[in-house]
Amino acid sequence: MWYADDLSGFYLAFYLLPRFNFRAVAIEFRSKQPMRWWRQMWDVSFSGGSILAAAAHGASRWATSPGAWPIDARGSSTAPSSAC
Repeated sequence: MWYADDLSGFYLAFYLLPRFNFRAVAIEFRSKQPMRWWRQMWDVSFSGGSILAAAAHGASRWATSPGAWPIDARGSSTAPSSAC
């Protein structure tokens, strides 16, 4: 079952969606109030969402790249089941 090995790494990509949505909300709400603390809060939120999105993207790329896990003699991935 090739799809069990190949597609399981893409589950991490779904963690990107909420981070990108949060970034969009931060951009939208940043200019709603003129208070300095309001803008700083949304700036920090945007930065946090960006960092988390980049980390989730890196984790999904690492999990789905062919060289991330050794391949045994049968051609199957030797990744532990908790990694996928």
